[in-house]
Amino acid sequence: MSGVRSVVLFLMRHKIAVTDARSLSKEAKIHTRFVYPDREKGSYSIQNKGDIKWYFISAQEPSDVLLFKQYDSENPGHVVGHTSILDERFDGQPGVVARWNIETRSVVILE
Repeated sequence: MSGVRSVVLFLMRHKIAVTDARSLSKEAKIHTRFVYPDREKGSYSIQNKGDIKWYFISAQEPSDVLLFKQYDSENPGHVVGHTSILDERFDGQPGVVARWNIETRSVVILE
């Protein structure tokens, strides 16, 4: 049971936070270019301003899933910023382990 406790403490320390896309102004979205040896890709960085609304699961357990739509081709300017945030209440507590996550990317076509 101690392994489960460690994961729960960890998820309480490094929460995943997402923005309310409606609270992101055009000025807060900064187009970022990633250049690789064989390709380039674009993304957005978010300049954190006081008017952006952020949400997170307070005591996320390993069985809790957070699902969000990051991009929609019908509304290309719509983005959901996301990041890991440190909850200092749990910083330095025993049983906190290095960050790990499972990320999947899906293309969904609805006709």
